[in-house]
Amino acid sequence: MKQQIPNDPTKTMGLFSVCSVHVAAKYDLTTNVSVLDGMTNGAECTVKKIDYRVPDSTRPSIIWVIFQDTNIGRLWKREYSHLYNEHIQSTWTPILEITRQFRLYKRNQVQVLRRQFPLRPAAAKTIHRCQGDTLEEAVVDLPASTREHMHYVGLSRLRNISGLHILNLNEKKIAVSTKVAAEMSRLRSEASLKPCIRFLYETPNNKDNLKILFQNVRSLHLHIEDVASDYSIQAADVNIFVETALCSRDIDDAYNMTNFRLYRNDYDPQSTTRTTYGTAVYIRNDVECTCDPFRWNYNNTEMTVATINLPGCINVHVVGIYRSKSKVPFSKLIEALEHLHQTILNREPQTPVIILGDFNVNFMETTSEQKALVGYMIKQKGYTQLIKQFTTDYKTQIDHIYTNIPHQVQSSGTLESYYSDHKPIFACLNLSS
Repeated sequence: MKQQIPNDPTKTMGLFSVCSVHVAAKYDLTTNVSVLDGMTNGAECTVKKIDYRVPDSTRPSIIWVIFQDTNIGRLWKREYSHLYNEHIQSTWTPILEITRQFRLYKRNQVQVLRRQFPLRPAAAKTIHRCQGDTLEEAVVDLPASTREHMHYVGLSRLRNISGLHILNLNEKKIAVSTKVAAEMSRLRSEASLKPCIRFLYETPNNKDNLKILFQNVRSLHLHIEDVASDYSIQAADVNIFVETALCSRDIDDAYNMTNFRLYRNDYDPQSTTRTTYGTAVYIRNDVECTCDPFRWNYNNTEMTVATINLPGCINVHVVGIYRSKSKVPFSKLIEALEHLHQTILNREPQTPVIILGDFNVNFMETTSEQKALVGYMIKQKGYTQLIKQFTTDYKTQIDHIYTNIPHQVQSSGTLESYYSDHKPIFACLNLSS
């Protein structure tokens, strides 16, 4: 009966009849030991110690291994913490014998019960076996026969090409499945996905359009590389960022963006202490300003004003506002807005204005502050508020855009951002009329 047991582990529930184990050798798990803990079939490890716990026994009790991924086996190590002693390192994971039951043949009712360590040698693997692996170094011996996609699987296992060593590369044997090629062609021509979220760079560029973007970036100091590489930010003509966390120790060169000029409204321009506050305005180099953006802070409310000239429409006033809810009471915000209008925005009648800001007043809820801001900005000043959806990851709408030229707004809304819990808000104006 024993001779009838197959020597193929795929037919014996992943357990070999003989498991040769060597310290410092690489092995794979042959079955799912703990799926939730990452100890799954194919997980690669290195044997660190063969542990004999039963006196005078020639059969090991525990095989101690270390996984490449340190997250694998955390719960398992905690469950078997009683097995650790002064000779066992905390980074090692215990592999115990497991028991599996299988039939000899499909038509045979005889059941075999096997107890074995779920390990197989993995210093060398077939290309099929290493599919899904991520390796630091490998010697890849490529097949002499024509095997579809085999070369791709073998050569793409490594993180870096410097760790790749190739044997027997024959470019004539590289083959691609005709079915895969046809499907890739179909996906590119007939099945292209249309994004469900909008992108500012999809709006056509012309001399009559003005694209303005505003965002609370939760520290430009931390996220300048993310901001500078965002396609929607690159596509805007004016970018206004608040909560920049810049101070006098930060030089402009560290925060410059290609094709833009930077204007800073730091919370305290003379201070070397970094706070969460501050505003930065980036204006595209080909956008003409009547004067450089300037600081017009009042009552601790950050207000940065830029005046843009476009063909057919001059002196478009673009204002970026930030109000800290903890530092600026709502009444002080209204005073600051009134100061802005009395000193800057009401100098000339019918001045085109667009105000973008983090007001920290949630328009998704009807509160006294929401009613008062609507009363002042919309009913008293005659502005239209363009943003109609939530602007943060917390389903609140505290970032607003107000304008007195809504008929010239081509599009407006929110965008997506992974580096801040505030979504960018934007307005695209067509000022040719």
